[in-house]
Amino acid sequence: MLKKTTIYLSGADLEILKQLSFLNNTSMTEVIRQGIQNLCESMSSAEWKAMEALDNIRKDIKNSGRSSKEIRLSALKAQKEVRGGKKTGRR
Repeated sequence: MLKKTTIYLSGADLEILKQLSFLNNTSMTEVIRQGIQNLCESMSSAEWKAMEALDNIRKDIKNSGRSSKEIRLSALKAQKEVRGGKKTGRR
């Protein structure tokens, strides 16, 4: 099922989109869809895993009842712990 959305483009990007649409004899919407599909096809397995992890984090945030500041501070703390662990693991 398709859903409607709005995007904001610079004047230059809009002109490129119009040119691609004209050259491919298709709608600007279809050019955008093709671009998204091409981007997804070029993503590595690691990138897909990262996207899934971010999706899970977003879902957890919605259900946590915590403020965005609390979540950001927790994420920064976890990042420091992970980076610190990597440094000690190398020695």
